[in-house]
Amino acid sequence: MKKFFPKNIFLGFHESKKIKVLLDLANHIINQKDPKDFQKLKNYFDYFNDDISINEIKLLKEFEKFENFNEFIKGGKKTYFFYLLNSFSGKIEKEEDFLSTDRINKLEKDTNHRTTFPIYLFCDFLRSAHNIGSIFRLADCFGVRKIYFHPLNENTFENTRESINKVSMNTLKYIPHEICEDLQKKMESFDGIKIALELTKNSVSLGDFNLSSLCSENNKNKIAIFIGNEQLGLPEELLNKMDQIIQIKMFGAKNSLNVTHALSCLLSRVSEEMSKTTSGNKVSL
Repeated sequence: MKKFFPKNIFLGFHESKKIKVLLDLANHIINQKDPKDFQKLKNYFDYFNDDISINEIKLLKEFEKFENFNEFIKGGKKTYFFYLLNSFSGKIEKEEDFLSTDRINKLEKDTNHRTTFPIYLFCDFLRSAHNIGSIFRLADCFGVRKIYFHPLNENTFENTRESINKVSMNTLKYIPHEICEDLQKKMESFDGIKIALELTKNSVSLGDFNLSSLCSENNKNKIAIFIGNEQLGLPEELLNKMDQIIQIKMFGAKNSLNVTHALSCLLSRVSEEMSKTTSGNKVSL
């Protein structure tokens, strides 16, 4: 049972302390599902008077939307309420903190294998730890066998591994990956179809891309997808060695996609095509 503070003590707390008390109790209610604790939370909000901060006013307005305990436990309205609590308490500071640890753990319990296809990712120097984490998550979703990274990313992994892992939803722990001393040489020696994701005058729209025809023409079924630095893209000397350069057709004013968003479009297409011709390999986690 969570400690309950009388009105005079609670209102005497600094805003940050009050929000921490509310957040701790709200989390406790969700975990323990105790209607008595919900009444305590209601009492705290009943204590609020005219002399409260803007943040507290926002919290009060959101809490007043809950008609009863069951709605607080099961209703979708609590999402924004908890976001405000976490945000005002300083617990949401990075994008990856929006990911639920409980959901990650549940997914790991429910799944003990993944299906892979002969798809390999080559990532030229990526500057964003968040993008790297997202790439691991995409690799898991679309059956990528292995990811290769530029040697300059070694520092990124060393300094931001925790953030990368959280964004990846723990897939960093089991997706095969390698930081190559000579990524260029590794790229050039790959024995399979080489596809770059890049905007060039020779790029083919993803909608016109024919993977099966490309594989048949080259008598190969291994696929390497090459993505470049968020700002600089892939070097021209590497693009000249590609079997195909793909671009995502866009219709906006900016005509620009985040590298991981573009990669998700391409990987979805490639893995779906490959799943039609092969059952893939099931890999235990």
